[in-house]
This record gives sequence, structure tokens and C-alpha cells, in this order.
Amino acid sequence: MLPGIVMQDEPLSQISLMKHLAAENVVCLTNSTVRAIKDDVVEYTDKDGNLQKIAYDTVISATGLRSDTEAAEQFRGTAAKVFTIGDANKAGKIFQCFHNAWHAVRNI
Repeated sequence: MLPGIVMQDEPLSQISLMKHLAAENVVCLTNSTVRAIKDDVVEYTDKDGNLQKIAYDTVISATGLRSDTEAAEQFRGTAAKVFTIGDANKAGKIFQCFHNAWHAVRNI
């Protein structure tokens, strides 16, 4: 939905990722909103609100940083200790998730 990808990362990481994606012929749809993923096409609206379609063999959805606390709630009461880490706790980056996981393991 944003005008670019990994916009929050530092410039050298952005450049490196973009080069790797281009080398693999990856198409990144920015300024777009996915409407449906069907058997052979992804339907999306572009920045002007027009419905578009594109064929795919793999779809990766990068939906940004938003916590999903409801996903973790289903596990409450299933064990003596339940730890909520990563985006189920607070939206963040992968390093923060690993950090949370490490602390959870130490407290088991």
C-alpha cells in the first residue's frame, strides 16, 4: 500500500534487497491493495483505484507492522506458562521477535 518497500530500513539494506529481488525477476506491487488471490491471478487495486490482475507463481504478503494480540489469546489457559512474543505481543522487527523469544525461553 505504501509507495515503496522496506522504507523504514537504512538505505544500504534497501539497495541490497532491491538488487536481489530484481535479479530474481520479483515484481513488487506498491501503492496497491490486494482484493483477491485466485488460482492463477492476484486481483488488486492500483493507486488510482483501478482493478488490476497479475499472474503469479508465488505470493508474499508484507503487511507492515501491526500487532495481532487476538491470535495469542486462543492459547491462554492451555499450559502453565504461555508467552506472547513477536507481533502477537507488539508490532516490531524480526530482531525484536528473536529477543522476545530468547527471554521467553530463559523463563521456562
